[in-house]
Amino acid sequence: MSDLLEITEDLTMVTTDDKQVEVVSVGTQGPSGPSYQVNVKDFGAYGDGITDDTAAIQAAINSLTMGGCVTIPAGTYIVDPAVSINLVSDTTIEGSGRATILKIKANSNVLNNLVKAESVSRVTIRNLVIDGNNANQNASDSIAVHYGVYLAHSNDSRVENVYVHHTTGVGIHIYDSTGTVIRGCESSYNRYHGFECEQDTSTIWQGNRGHHNTRHGIFVSPGEVGGTGSIGNIINGNSFDHNLSYGIAFGIDAAGGSIGLTKNNSITNNSIIGNAEYGVSIYRVNDVLMSNNIIGLNGFFGLYLYRAERNQITSNRFYNDSQASNGAYDEMLLEGANDGQASQHNLIANNFILIDSAKKANWAIREATANDGANVIKNNYIPNAGVSGKVLAQHVNTAYELLSDTPKENTSSLKTFDDGIIIAPGATLPGATMGLDAPFGDAVLRMFSDQHGLQFVAPNGALDMYIGGVNMLSVTGAKATAQKLRIQSPNVPTSATSAGDAGDVAWNASYIFICIATNTWKRVAIATW
Repeated sequence: MSDLLEITEDLTMVTTDDKQVEVVSVGTQGPSGPSYQVNVKDFGAYGDGITDDTAAIQAAINSLTMGGCVTIPAGTYIVDPAVSINLVSDTTIEGSGRATILKIKANSNVLNNLVKAESVSRVTIRNLVIDGNNANQNASDSIAVHYGVYLAHSNDSRVENVYVHHTTGVGIHIYDSTGTVIRGCESSYNRYHGFECEQDTSTIWQGNRGHHNTRHGIFVSPGEVGGTGSIGNIINGNSFDHNLSYGIAFGIDAAGGSIGLTKNNSITNNSIIGNAEYGVSIYRVNDVLMSNNIIGLNGFFGLYLYRAERNQITSNRFYNDSQASNGAYDEMLLEGANDGQASQHNLIANNFILIDSAKKANWAIREATANDGANVIKNNYIPNAGVSGKVLAQHVNTAYELLSDTPKENTSSLKTFDDGIIIAPGATLPGATMGLDAPFGDAVLRMFSDQHGLQFVAPNGALDMYIGGVNMLSVTGAKATAQKLRIQSPNVPTSATSAGDAGDVAWNASYIFICIATNTWKRVAIATW
């Protein structure tokens, strides 16, 4: 028999073209030789909840010198995090769903992770449970931190249908990896976060649930000091609920050196409900797309933007946040300028914000100070006001505000300014501008253009001028009708050559004066009847 046939126990005889051909099927194989699929019980694992099966599971993985699948049948397998289970490239570790449990050994007072894939590619972990056995660890020991799944410097890997619970660290932690997919997983009752996305690129978090974790449902981190940021990650279709801190948290490193490095991430179609503090926190992070999420019943803010720029918050549904204290928190707060960089140039549009009549948020949307902004706040549907109101858009420039690139809408008073400037009283008018100003103080508002004139356009109907609620002038087509028009000049000419422009009209008790050309006046006497 050939050497090839010696590594398998399955031989099948098939007939083709009237000839019998031996087909070799490479199947389950014990420790005596390489294979593409192995079973941990063939390497001495018991799965009885008592025996330490760490070495047997690792031996099964190490036997796959060319990659393949390690099958872990139903059972409870005790694993020592001091040793860990270390995956190799092109390897799958697969259980039988929630019937396969990897349980951390009691009193494992070490800093390590249970299932690890470091500096490898194309690994898959799926269909199993990781029990952190937190009740039998020294929870007060800061050294005894165990992460359930830890993938680092790993490309194109998968974590699917894995349930991690009661660890002393993070349930599933992906670090400095590219192209990882975490799908259909659940992570709960962990001492830290349910999930952590740290310094990752193009990671997809889809259809997962992170709940009842001591910290956040998912934490998106730029990495430790010197990290390069988390870029282009997708958080889609997940549920982050009832965590003791935030549902979704974006942060920076401890030294603040990673500000602006995390960018171009998206948060879409998620349910973020009932977390003790914030629903979503975007902390010194820019260019996040947050759309079509449901955010509600969180203790503090529904969304907190701190010193954040160019984020797009669109088509989300917010409801009944500020559960920790009536009127203490906003559904959405943009803050930061008073202690540094403003939260500015963010788009807040087309969101539905429902504020309950019993336990209310303070504002539906609020810029924290007049130094925050300008932000685009428009087309948000807010049927009920919070304790203080619906929208507080405070941003004001004390000189002038150029808005052609950053239009601003205050939906509480329905003021819209775009493609022009607003000038504060007494400010110097910039050149080549158009817009609104108040050159004579607050009592007078002027529309101006120093470049190409002004146009009043009414494509249909009449153009009307009202003063004090009275219709003074109506223009329909080429016809102007004075409804109640009085013309007066304070400078009645003293001679036929007094200063004046053609068309000027003045009057006194005896005459009406008309200027027919520059500095040329005529008059007509006024008679009584």
